[in-house]
Amino acid sequence: MSFLPNNPRLIASLKKTFADLATPVDMSIRTVWRGAGRPPNGKMALDNQLLSVAQRFVDVRNCSIEEKQSYLETVCGWFDLNCEENAFPLPAPLSFTPSISQRIDRTPVVISYLEEYDRRYGFNYADRTRHALFQFANLVIKSDGTVTSAEATALL
Repeated sequence: MSFLPNNPRLIASLKKTFADLATPVDMSIRTVWRGAGRPPNGKMALDNQLLSVAQRFVDVRNCSIEEKQSYLETVCGWFDLNCEENAFPLPAPLSFTPSISQRIDRTPVVISYLEEYDRRYGFNYADRTRHALFQFANLVIKSDGTVTSAEATALL
């Protein structure tokens, strides 16, 4: 895969941003966690969110399953993410009630955690994370220098 010239700088900037966000995500998870067992740490939550975004946006590419897998592995390598083998095709979306389905599609879980953190402590980490995730999705889609109509629609 070929890079656009600004990709290495953007990757470095995003990696730093996500590293800076890990502590507030971790603190928020520990504050609101109601699940059984030990809560996930902030870095793990962010890594899982990035992996989910990468899979979703790689999946809209018009290429073979093998090419999608290779591209996902490349993106995972850029961000030190653990990439599962045979990630494609993605499983069909789960069937939820419309309100739950809209919430899942609209708000990434790390943003929900950070919205709570921001409410409690007066920060704007949720907005910073929204911006960083959008940049990450753009990087995944635009890193080869082309954007198909399906990819542009997915970004919207």
